[in-house]
Amino acid sequence: MLTSALAVPVVFGYAGRQAYAACSALGGGTYLCSGTLRTTQTINADNADVTMASGASIDTTGGTGNAITVTGNGALSFINTTGGLIQGEENAIDVRSTGDDGSIEGAVTINVTGNVNAVKGHGINALNESGSSGSITVTAASVTSATKDGIYARNRTTAGRDLTITTTGTVSGEKNGIQARNDGTGRLSVTTVDVSGGSGSGIYAWNEGTDLSVRAKGTVTVTGAGSEHDARAGVVARNYGSGSLTIETVDVVASGDSEVDGIFADNAFGTDLSITATGAVTAESNGITATNRGSGSLSITAADVRGSENDGIYGLIESTGTNMWITATGGVSGGRYGVFAKNEGSGEVTVTTATVTGGTKDGIYVRNSASGTDITITANGPVTGEERGIYARNDGTGNTTLTVTTAAGAKNAGILARNFNSAGDLTITSTGTVSGALSGLFARNFGTGALRITTYDVEGFDGDHVKNTANGINAEAHGTGLTITSSGTVSGTGSGIAARNMGTGSATISAVNATGGAFEGIYALTSFTGTDLTVTSTGRISGATHGIRAQNDGTGTTTVTAHDVLGSSKDGIYARGASTSADITITGSVYGGRN
Repeated sequence: MLTSALAVPVVFGYAGRQAYAACSALGGGTYLCSGTLRTTQTINADNADVTMASGASIDTTGGTGNAITVTGNGALSFINTTGGLIQGEENAIDVRSTGDDGSIEGAVTINVTGNVNAVKGHGINALNESGSSGSITVTAASVTSATKDGIYARNRTTAGRDLTITTTGTVSGEKNGIQARNDGTGRLSVTTVDVSGGSGSGIYAWNEGTDLSVRAKGTVTVTGAGSEHDARAGVVARNYGSGSLTIETVDVVASGDSEVDGIFADNAFGTDLSITATGAVTAESNGITATNRGSGSLSITAADVRGSENDGIYGLIESTGTNMWITATGGVSGGRYGVFAKNEGSGEVTVTTATVTGGTKDGIYVRNSASGTDITITANGPVTGEERGIYARNDGTGNTTLTVTTAAGAKNAGILARNFNSAGDLTITSTGTVSGALSGLFARNFGTGALRITTYDVEGFDGDHVKNTANGINAEAHGTGLTITSSGTVSGTGSGIAARNMGTGSATISAVNATGGAFEGIYALTSFTGTDLTVTSTGRISGATHGIRAQNDGTGTTTVTAHDVLGSSKDGIYARGASTSADITITGSVYGGRN
């Protein structure tokens, strides 16, 4: 058994300062440090239990070395709950277990309630070296480092178990506020209040054991440019273990570098990934980046999120994952996408937002893989994007449902939604204004179900390089039917409403006002595989060619009921049924340049 300690009751000095060194062995592996200490206190003993006496302090700043160093095999502990300040020119507190001591696991326990400061090293350095099979537990209040990490803790050995860090005060480091790495078999848990980092991250956590959890109850910040190749963020959490990854934050602020995220989460081999941010998350790159490469789900719940250069929220599930849920109750904005959600796994994607703004790309982008199921988007506030307001693509086997207030796309559609392959129903409901270049609302259902669209005002305007081709509503169904209901005004530089039913069911279009700048006010087509075609308008329908063109090549009836209709160059109403004559009812006036 190794036992040696610095316990010198003599007085000596450096740089004009007196130092009273007194970490004394009390027997049984117990040590007590007392007095005002000015030199490095070194205890090299197996199973050492070191305690600071009431009012005791250690300060080596201006000199050399750590404030306190504890090394040895077995379970090591350093406790300072009644003492004073601990400051080190290098590390302030350095505790390292170098291996097991027989049946006693190599472990480190640090419990400090006073201030801890370091000049050239870590504020707290806690290590389980190779051969240590126990856990690391760090409990601290306020910890700072002027050059490195506020707290650095690592299970260096695969034989180790848990790593737990709990702080109740402010932790800061010029590099990372907290850096925790568990190479062992257990859990990694970090619970903090306020944390700040400089050239690294606020909190950096790496786990190769089971579960990884980060809970920040205060503000997490990172400032300054970084020089490392790894991810930088207010919170970085990488789980290479077999369990879940959980992150809970309040406010997160990441600045000083265009590549720094607010929250960066990567679940490589584990199960579920969950992020909850109740405050504001702001960053130069992505506000929140979350990737689940494991076997479980991805859940993001946030308030306000902003990613200046890239995305507000970026969510990705790879092929082995399941469901994705994203909920944002505040404003979300990104330099590229506001919300980017892609599920390459086997489950559903559900996105619920308030106000969303996309920069150079879309406000909301959602895509499901061929092995996925449903897509559900609920936008309770306005959604805008430089390309599309909302983009939804379902390559899976489920339904796609969009419920929107207002959506706008500057260079593409306000809403663009597609069902592919074996997907089911496609349902779009908008209660406000939807506008976009090329089309205000563009919907394609190549799946097996119905296409249903319910809107208020919809506008399709010309893009940068295309003229007179933007439809207000552009809809095509290849499944079991097509229904469009508009209670407001629909306009397009091409057609107001262009609806094609290429599937097996009926088509029903109900509108109030619709205007087509270059073509029809309403264009409705049912193919030879379809059945009934019904067009109803209660307001004014006008088109540069036909006001209403209803063409039924299928086996059912054709019915047109209209109020005021104008077709400038062709017919006010053009209706044709392949199997039966068209039934036309007019309650107002119909004008046509031809008929």
